[in-house]
Amino acid sequence: MPLFNYVAISPSGKTISGKADVANLEALGAQLAKERLELVEAKGGSVGGMGENEVVKELSGREKVGRRDLVDFFFQLSVLLKAGVPLLKGLDLIANDIDNSKFKSILRNVAAQVQSGSSFAEAVAGFPNCFPPVAIALLKVAEKSGTLPEICGELRRYIDWLDKLYADIKQALVYPSILIGATIAFMFVIFTFVMPKFIKILEEIKVPLP
Repeated sequence: MPLFNYVAISPSGKTISGKADVANLEALGAQLAKERLELVEAKGGSVGGMGENEVVKELSGREKVGRRDLVDFFFQLSVLLKAGVPLLKGLDLIANDIDNSKFKSILRNVAAQVQSGSSFAEAVAGFPNCFPPVAIALLKVAEKSGTLPEICGELRRYIDWLDKLYADIKQALVYPSILIGATIAFMFVIFTFVMPKFIKILEEIKVPLP
């Protein structure tokens, strides 16, 4: 059977590396799940036509998630931190709870980086398309000042406000867009179909064109 080198994370947030002889990636995930481990990265083997040296679940840093996902994330993280739950444990709990597989992988990656010694702000800075610059900057300040739970709550309110603002702007632009489109269509019909016929009629009755 193929040999996989893997990196997994435990419920406590500890990063674990190892090797396993399993039939495929799905079997590896099932085996680790029995040990209460979450697969973060795996190398080797041959799954679904992938090359032997390809990395499974490797993230490029260009991944993007919706603002509503971030609102829910910062809300949950704020609540957990205020309740005294450690950051790594909080990230693990949230990752287990969300349905968005892309965001789940991002949070696993962030947790693994924090476990290896990076700050939370440094870890999320690796995903600039997911976490906005203002969030990264505020998280840096929060970690230095010890106000991470409060800042997460503020970020939740800010991103929620931003999401509603964009929704209102889109809604406000719908009517003008429809009006402009209808006007363009009307002018097209007039000059393409109506005007030529009208000019032909004037020419037949020998009326001088202006």
